[in-house]
Amino acid sequence: MEQERSLSLINNILSIRHEDGRVDKRVLSDLSELREVIDHEFKLPKLPVEDAVTVLQSLGVDIF
Repeated sequence: MEQERSLSLINNILSIRHEDGRVDKRVLSDLSELREVIDHEFKLPKLPVEDAVTVLQSLGVDIF
């Protein structure tokens, strides 16, 4: 059984808050890592991550 936890993603920092209060942080370094997290951790494989990153980059925002 999977441990109870909550996830948050702010720019390229994934935070995993566990039931016991522990927080694990992971810095995502590229689009492929972001895609993997969105697909497998958030279970949102249809989310248009690549399009969102492209729009941000066109606005001068580099999340990596």
